[in-house]
Amino acid sequence: MRWDFLDFCDICFPSTLAGKAKTWYDQLPQTRVLLITNLEQLTDLFFKECQLTETDQDSADERLLCLKQKLTESLDDFASRYRTLCNESGKDIDSSNIFKHFIKGLSNETVRVALRTKAYSSF
Repeated sequence: MRWDFLDFCDICFPSTLAGKAKTWYDQLPQTRVLLITNLEQLTDLFFKECQLTETDQDSADERLLCLKQKLTESLDDFASRYRTLCNESGKDIDSSNIFKHFIKGLSNETVRVALRTKAYSSF
C-alpha cells in the first residue's frame, strides 16, 4: 500500500500534535486540508495559524535541549511535552539527535538505560 500526502494529513500528522496545535488541526475544515498538497504548505499554514514565530521556534529549541522530566510528571505526560516542543521547534520527533535529549531528561534511570540500549521507532 502506497501512502499519499492526504493519508499523511489524515493519519500521521495529527498523531504528532498536542495541546493548542491539536485543537487547531482538529477544527481545520476538511475542505482546507484537501487544498494542502505538500509538507511545506502544511508547515506554513501551521505556523501562520498557530502564530508561531522564529522566536517561538528558537525558544522551543532551547526548552527541548534542556528538557527534564518533573518529579510528579508521568512518562506519558513527559512524552507529550516532548512531542509538543518538537512540533513547536519544527524538529523531527524521531530524530536520534533530538531523541537523545528526551532520554537524557528522563528521571527514571531504568527507563533511560532501556531506551538507550533498544531500538525505537516512535511513540
